[in-house]
Amino acid sequence: MKKFMTIGLGTGSLSCGNFPAEFEEEGIVLDDSAMQILSTQEFFESIYPETRKVDIFMATTANLTGCRYASTKTIFNAIHGSGFCLCPAEMGPQLRIQYPGEENILIAMDAIKEKIFSICCPHLHQPTLSSVRGASMRTWKGDTKWAFMRH
Repeated sequence: MKKFMTIGLGTGSLSCGNFPAEFEEEGIVLDDSAMQILSTQEFFESIYPETRKVDIFMATTANLTGCRYASTKTIFNAIHGSGFCLCPAEMGPQLRIQYPGEENILIAMDAIKEKIFSICCPHLHQPTLSSVRGASMRTWKGDTKWAFMRH
């Protein structure tokens, strides 16, 4: 797998209470479904206590599984089987803030409230943090892009 980019996690004062203000300042849309995740204790606990740089890797469902369609569970097993790991939930908002691109990318993470983060640009090409249903048996197309990290 090829490295996509390096980003910072645990970036100081950012916490579940500060991400909405940071998004507004950066001109990023934070939709209601993403806000529901940001307001949970599980999300708050995912924030790294100290600043840490991590390498992010990206691959499609097809690259990871060799299939045209695959379930979330199959994709996550393929990520683990390739020597990589799922991201902490903090990765969703951090990647959206630190990556200006317009492509749709799902964050390979343990679901919170049965949802996983998605970075996208659906609102007149305005960067957005959203979430989608991340149930283990949900099926994804082969061209769906996933972000994950190394152990």
